[in-house]
Amino acid sequence: MKNFFKLKAMLRIAGIIAFVAVIGFGMVACDNGDDNGGSGGGGNSPFIGTWTGTGITLVCTETTWVFTDVETGTFSGTYTYSGNVASFFVASVGVGSATVSGNTMNGNVQGYGAFTVTK
Repeated sequence: MKNFFKLKAMLRIAGIIAFVAVIGFGMVACDNGDDNGGSGGGGNSPFIGTWTGTGITLVCTETTWVFTDVETGTFSGTYTYSGNVASFFVASVGVGSATVSGNTMNGNVQGYGAFTVTK
């Protein structure tokens, strides 16, 4: 009878260990949503922040941007990126691209032209 209780206690302990292992491995293998698959995210985008140039301001979040020019006004859209190169999209203007090098961003937006801004 004594051995039966020892066996039961050992099985209970083994079950608890297995349960903890399953939860632990599940947490480690779980996707945290930061795959940076060219769409930004995870706060790793080199484009996030406020950029300024002569008469222009560009504000980028994870996936959106707002471009303000004192002469032509404000337009906004979304962007995707891979490394330090981004593709900008805006319905009223067109598409564009930009590259970040250090604290300087050089870009070109269809319907607007080239721009250079710094952080």
